[in-house]
Amino acid sequence: MNTKEKAFLLILGLVFIGAYYNVFDTKWDINGDNANYYLLAKGMIQGNGYVWSYSPSLTPTNHYPPGYPAILAISMTVLGDSIIPLKVMNGLFLFSSVIILYLLTRKLTRNDNLAFVVSILLLLNSHLYHFATILMSEMPYLFFTSLAFYFVYKMEPEESFWKSKYFYGLLLSISATYYIRSLGIVLLGAILLHSLIGRQWRLSLATLGGFIILNLPWSIRNAGLGLSSRYFGTMMTVNPWRPEEGTIGSVGEFLGKMLDNFDDTVIKGFSDMLFPFLDVGFTNPSNIFGIMVGLAVLLVVLFGAWRFGKWRYLVGSYILGNILIYMLWVGGNESRYVVPLAPFLALCFFLGILGILELKISNEKMLARAPFVFLVLGLFMLTPLNALRQRSHSPYHPAYRNYFRMAETIKRDTPEGTIVSCRKPGLFYVMGERYAVRYRYSLDDKKVIRGFIDDKVDYVIVDQLGYSSTYRYLLPAIQKNAALFTTAAHLPNPDTYLLRFHREKAAEFFPAAEP
Repeated sequence: MNTKEKAFLLILGLVFIGAYYNVFDTKWDINGDNANYYLLAKGMIQGNGYVWSYSPSLTPTNHYPPGYPAILAISMTVLGDSIIPLKVMNGLFLFSSVIILYLLTRKLTRNDNLAFVVSILLLLNSHLYHFATILMSEMPYLFFTSLAFYFVYKMEPEESFWKSKYFYGLLLSISATYYIRSLGIVLLGAILLHSLIGRQWRLSLATLGGFIILNLPWSIRNAGLGLSSRYFGTMMTVNPWRPEEGTIGSVGEFLGKMLDNFDDTVIKGFSDMLFPFLDVGFTNPSNIFGIMVGLAVLLVVLFGAWRFGKWRYLVGSYILGNILIYMLWVGGNESRYVVPLAPFLALCFFLGILGILELKISNEKMLARAPFVFLVLGLFMLTPLNALRQRSHSPYHPAYRNYFRMAETIKRDTPEGTIVSCRKPGLFYVMGERYAVRYRYSLDDKKVIRGFIDDKVDYVIVDQLGYSSTYRYLLPAIQKNAALFTTAAHLPNPDTYLLRFHREKAAEFFPAAEP
């Protein structure tokens, strides 16, 4: 390692420490998924298996792959239950990923300056820091993906690949990504394509076979419990948050959904991820200018992927495979799903820009310094990074503050075993330490009330967190059956209610269906 590389690594470390310290948030994130991951880990530690810990029935689940909860469970066993060290761990996953990709980019492009500049921009990206400061799976997924790319590079294309430690590191890394996020199947596909194009037939078969063997335990467990994958069903649903809208019924509807998702995650999402200081307008469909800009960004990214030489099919197919999944999956999540792809987009985009400059500039010294011009973008990235810092040091929004105060009220005033129905059951459970269930998403008030009875609900939370399900399903059912509820607590600004549900009385009016 020469002096220049040491200096670059030192600067990267200082940038990360400074930025991460400033944006670090000690609070629970209001995204319910982070609480769910935490509780799944708690269930594993307590010996209950992979179950919903906030549910009184401790129901087995496969809603999330078990990789990230397993990582949390191991960490919690060593570090304790506090979320602070768990969040720091996610930050270290981010930094390690950037360093791995920095070292890898230097080798693949033979351009130290480009690798350094792109790494700096990644370490100033507010989107990455948001997910590096909450308990979500994006950062460990990115880490093991980066590790897999590194192992592919380190493996020698020889017949006795099974003697290489990097081959087994590759298998473990690919499987880890799949156990963390099912999207890891794209990484497997990209690596297999890379091996096949390189005529490494036995390596391809061994990689596929090893992946299948390592993932058999999860498949066998789900089959034994009768749990099917939720992904295909969700993929064919018009809107998973409004089940009454049904499923997609025609090829035209499905193609329309794919185009909408392409606009959301690629046309807007790629630009948002590369330039977080821009307002790409997620609330409205892209206009002609926005589509042209988004397609231009995509073309530059793909051009950059092509410039990776013999690695072009690995990088390019990984990006294209992710795009395909984005188009098939659920829309309305802006650039959230693009987060783990951000480093690869940045590397390809700026390598593509550099390739375009090479067509116009013949001066080698000028081209060597050209990447440092990209650092100007870092100045603009400080604005969203500062906004993230302000948010991390601000109290909860009043609606969430009242929601959590209701959880504290339940914890203080009710016995263990109390069951509450609310919008974010996992988040409510970590705050109130009482079982929580979600109410039924149905326009039929009878089904909503019957759900309360079947779930043995004692209390219902009426919040103002901003989710349409409260006003679409919960409130109408309560208003039509007001005699079944009494107010146990009320918090103003905004109005948040804790309602006592009279289950025995409700059972008289809503008898169980005949078997």
